[in-house]
Amino acid sequence: MSGDPDYRMLRRFATKAARRDRNHYRSDMVSRMETAVRLGDNRKLFRLFNATMNRGTISDMAKLIHEAPSVAPDITDMFAEPYACNCEPSTEEEIISVINKLKVNKAPGEDILRLERLKEIK
Repeated sequence: MSGDPDYRMLRRFATKAARRDRNHYRSDMVSRMETAVRLGDNRKLFRLFNATMNRGTISDMAKLIHEAPSVAPDITDMFAEPYACNCEPSTEEEIISVINKLKVNKAPGEDILRLERLKEIK
């Protein structure tokens, strides 16, 4: 059946028609979004944006979230051996001198320790 010339011609025609309809739909949605942006209608813009998103069902999303990736064992094996470090550990004097050089009233880092507290501890 797939070798039939009429079948191939009709399939090609249907594929082109589907592509043409999809492109027309996308260009229509883009023009609607541009109009919403121009008018400042954020509610309509986000409604159109959410309508064009290619989302699956909730159960499909849950499967994507909860399934364990098959790459995880490869990654854990890759970092099994620690690298060799030829540097000496920092001394207490070096750490204190670095803390003294830091500026006060700066945002805390990832550990959420404020510099004022570090200076009180030393």
